Amino acid sequence: MPGGVAQKRETDREPDVVAMPEADADQDAADQQVAVRESHEAIGREEVPDEGREESPDVDEAAVSAEDEAASKLQHDLTIEMGGGSHTVTKKDTLWEISEATYGHGKYWKKIRSANPGKVSARRNGHRDLIHTGDELALPLVKVGPRDAFEAMVVNDPALREFADQFAMNDEQLMGMLQQARSTGMTYAQMIDAQRQFYEAQAAERGISAGEYIAEMHGSIGGGTNAGKSTKWAEEVENGREAAWQARFEAAEEKVRTQSRPDVRQAIEEATANGGVFKWNPSKLDALGVVAMGSNWNITVGMDWVEAAEDDVDRVAASVMHEMFGHGAYGAVRAMFVANESFAQLDPEEQAKANPALVSLTFGYWESEIFAELIEFGHDRVDNPTDHAFGVNPSGEDMSDGKTQTHDVRKQLQEAKAGVAPTLLPGLLQGLWRRIQNEERIQDEARAMFLRDVREVLGDVL
Repeated sequence: MPGGVAQKRETDREPDVVAMPEADADQDAADQQVAVRESHEAIGREEVPDEGREESPDVDEAAVSAEDEAASKLQHDLTIEMGGGSHTVTKKDTLWEISEATYGHGKYWKKIRSANPGKVSARRNGHRDLIHTGDELALPLVKVGPRDAFEAMVVNDPALREFADQFAMNDEQLMGMLQQARSTGMTYAQMIDAQRQFYEAQAAERGISAGEYIAEMHGSIGGGTNAGKSTKWAEEVENGREAAWQARFEAAEEKVRTQSRPDVRQAIEEATANGGVFKWNPSKLDALGVVAMGSNWNITVGMDWVEAAEDDVDRVAASVMHEMFGHGAYGAVRAMFVANESFAQLDPEEQAKANPALVSLTFGYWESEIFAELIEFGHDRVDNPTDHAFGVNPSGEDMSDGKTQTHDVRKQLQEAKAGVAPTLLPGLLQGLWRRIQNEERIQDEARAMFLRDVREVLGDVL
């Protein structure tokens, strides 16, 4: 995972901590040496003939504290509690390695030492911090950053790394993933298996196979409401107006980039910095029956969007915030990953009965879509050409115009309830809720209405 592995800093030197059998504590120092794993980031300790290892230089506590304090100021909420329980010392253990396995990095070893008075003893020749085989060490709860927490969690959940390796995630996105993994109480492999069993159970209730059930669900959730109904673009092509529409799109894009409200322009700039662009694909949008769609910080638009932008840039502000910024900022979608991987576990003949390209949209799209709907809420107005997050906008206007979907957040929750294993859904929602709470562009009113819809559709799961 790009940037996702905890790195040892110069100040994070490994302490001289060695686990020894209680009965052999006084054997010759040369026989007490334990090799420490080497890596491209590790800093080794010098060997001292006949006297064991020289004591490692102390950790530069001031440098570590200053760095942690700076991170705390910038990312005060980007921590997760790790630890708890206990660890029984084995012969080759060190406090550093126990800390790595528990908290994702060895730098927390002194937390373990402090939590175990009387069980970490002094050693001859000036060496310190001897732990003994068979002792049970308490592992205190410690708040750690997302990169460290990730390294600790993948020890027992290799599929977590498999997911993370597919995407470059910032710390907030990573925290959402970790929150979801912890809230389900399952490893990602167990989550994937639970979703596969859900497919099979739902299919059995209907008297059909799992592949047939998934194909059936493609038509009921996750798609455009007017797919295949419009022939507007075909008529424009037939009348030779393609070039004129291309010019209108380019002018509309420039107008939106330069004349939108400051927060919309800022969101466009952030999306652009992440590689996002405006794309013109009226044929695809017409076939899907949608006004705009987003992926990877991009927004793809059609004729209806261009016409709305020509009329008033504020009419497309919600779609820009939703498609370009909302989906882009949310990043990797865990529900989509679980949906795809669980589908891949089905027998090949069952997979052949459904459309693999639609599986993640059918069973996982709701997660990112809800986040994007809440992002756009502050820009919603009744004459937007796209759907609406709730029945009202921030001004209290009724969004039920009879032309576009209202209450899309509730609709997405209903689709999640229909398509996600009930053992997984609360945990996935916990991770989504964390992202919603920490996104500054989401208004408090939108958060409150989201919680109301969750209670109405799913009960008390948050």
